[in-house]
Amino acid sequence: MKKLLSYIAIVILGTAMLDGIYRIFCYQAYHNPSDNSYIYNINKYIYYDQPADLAILGASRANHHYAIKLIEDSLNIVAYNWGGDGQSILLQYLALLKANENGKLKIVILDLGNGQIGDWVKSHISSLYPYYWENDTIKNLVDEVEGMNMSPFMISSFVQYNSKINDIAKSHKRKMELDKGYSPIPYTGKPFIRDKGQEVVSKNEKNKELNSTGIKYLKRMASMCQQKGIRFIVCISPILSSYEKKQVTKTIKTCSDNGIECWDMKDVIKDPYLFKDDTHLNAKGAELFTEMLIRKLQKTNAIE
Repeated sequence: MKKLLSYIAIVILGTAMLDGIYRIFCYQAYHNPSDNSYIYNINKYIYYDQPADLAILGASRANHHYAIKLIEDSLNIVAYNWGGDGQSILLQYLALLKANENGKLKIVILDLGNGQIGDWVKSHISSLYPYYWENDTIKNLVDEVEGMNMSPFMISSFVQYNSKINDIAKSHKRKMELDKGYSPIPYTGKPFIRDKGQEVVSKNEKNKELNSTGIKYLKRMASMCQQKGIRFIVCISPILSSYEKKQVTKTIKTCSDNGIECWDMKDVIKDPYLFKDDTHLNAKGAELFTEMLIRKLQKTNAIE
């Protein structure tokens, strides 16, 4: 019996030591990233603290579709791209809070797709885990989506930083060339050709439902901007996939139903040479789209 108890004690002590070491390692990676690292790029709402007149929010399509230098030079303003791969509306809400806190904010463009206010809200919630103890807003968001108080679980670094070792590795290996948050996808001069297998998967895929929590935070963002005199625009940037175009009509309808200004620009570019894949423009495509966006901003007097 004594041997068993000693064994259990050793296991508990060893696990606690490993947990502590892993916490120190992950904490350092997530709280001291270089500004061209993968971790910094997908968590700008934590790190970027410079004021800007215009903020681009969204997931990967925001990150890759909005050429900030073109916007700044054409409109004579300061802008920043807060977009990050695989981000749900919750991270975009946090980015809006941070952008407003930084100051000067006059206009917000949220590049929005179904995933951001759909299944990503629940499936991508672990992206907030590393910052669970950062402030009450993040803690409450995690607890709300998980439907329980996650504090007891977040005591363990193995839970809080679960599956994050891959992001840390990316940050060390993959340095990103960012232009004030914008990350262009190289233009290859070759057209995007969809794999026939991908077409079959898309046709057989079930319709994706929107998430009530996702819609709630979209409405909260619009309300916050209205209260603070900030123009809030949802933008649907170019898409090549007919399936995704069909799906995004739910997002457009949600905006319409809630009185949120929405610019449907999903069809303004159709040239496969300007796409990297079904839903992402390459650098040349992004520059063309950004020029179209600038003209629309000027035409609607969005920037005064």
